[in-house]
Amino acid sequence: MLPFHIAYHGLWLILGLLSIVVELHAEGQFCLDQLNPLYDGVKLVKECGMVNANSVQNAKRLFSTSNSASAPMVLSFYCTSHTEKCEKVKDSFNKAFELITNVITLRHPLTVNASFISFCKELTIGCNEFGVVGAANPARMLPHQGLDGKVRMYPQALLKQKGLRIHPEYNKDDIIALFNSDINFWFEDDEKPINSTQNDFLFAVIHEMMHGFGVNTDWMDHFNSPASILTPMPLFNQTEDGLIFSGFFESAFDQYLIEFPSLEPLSSHTQALNQATKPGTFYLNEEDFLAALTNSTVYKLVERMKRLAVTRDSIVFLAKHKQKQKDEHIFLETSLKPFIPGSLITHFDYQTYTNTSDFLMRFTQMYGESLLHDIRLGGDYLTGPIGPKLTSLLETLGYEINLNPRPYTDFLRIY
Repeated sequence: MLPFHIAYHGLWLILGLLSIVVELHAEGQFCLDQLNPLYDGVKLVKECGMVNANSVQNAKRLFSTSNSASAPMVLSFYCTSHTEKCEKVKDSFNKAFELITNVITLRHPLTVNASFISFCKELTIGCNEFGVVGAANPARMLPHQGLDGKVRMYPQALLKQKGLRIHPEYNKDDIIALFNSDINFWFEDDEKPINSTQNDFLFAVIHEMMHGFGVNTDWMDHFNSPASILTPMPLFNQTEDGLIFSGFFESAFDQYLIEFPSLEPLSSHTQALNQATKPGTFYLNEEDFLAALTNSTVYKLVERMKRLAVTRDSIVFLAKHKQKQKDEHIFLETSLKPFIPGSLITHFDYQTYTNTSDFLMRFTQMYGESLLHDIRLGGDYLTGPIGPKLTSLLETLGYEINLNPRPYTDFLRIY
């Protein structure tokens, strides 16, 4: 099995950066930019002024010039491999875009900034690391108030689709992706069938694009390595004397997470944590905050979340299926021990969804199995890799779903 993500990404936000977040938040809007998707917990905090999308005189338009193409998804591509392989990689991205937009109707086009480079030669990850395929994340996360009145961090790709007249300034890219050219990838146009040492590149791209569309949680350990506690993302304002806590923030994805079988929303835990730690409270430093959290009446929730995150069938995504007019439970990956950031909660349960039409979002990809093989093994679902539960999840997040998709065989080479 090959992990899609590095086992540990350094998933915490630097306090110095967090202080900027809150200061900007007090004045207007802030955003979190992803510089390297391999380290999805380390983000650059930027001021994102409000933009009036209807104002022709405003220079900060909804789209950058790179999004002027009519295609719903546009590729901004960098590749350091030989020309033939770079073309295969590029073709795979475009194929992935076709399969994705066959399911999701994008009213506003998206730009994917993707690189295909040698992690061994061009990054500091080390040549002897276990097989790291790559990663993708939203290029920018922005605060947005949902229908329940709570502010959460939304992926830019999703927020764009809402067509907001006034919105925070958008990044020129919507999704940022990085893939490892050192991996022995198999491509759809290869003359030989996939072998037992290869991974299907198209499979990896579609999987990672889903993370870029917002299949990501902010429930993780933002303070310790290895992980020992689990909370939503904490924000602070750093002053000359210490830290002012601004609150815990969830991602858009987190709004729909519930405990199972109690069906208790995880958002209620976030609310309880914020009530106990009291945004606006002064702390001398990070250790002072953690001590206060540890001694608070709600620390049991932090401990409970850590247990749930490594207990199978304990956390589900509550999908709102509009066509069936009913809710459905999507069991998330909580069976790995110890807690593995980047793999737990953000993926579908491996055991439940193996050999089903919702195989795509498991945390591992098997060597020697092509995307087409897994589609057929899962029942030959109409839209191929994007199964019914993943489709419901995307619809629940707020994406518009194509009610009349074409069969996946219109896009994939059948053999």
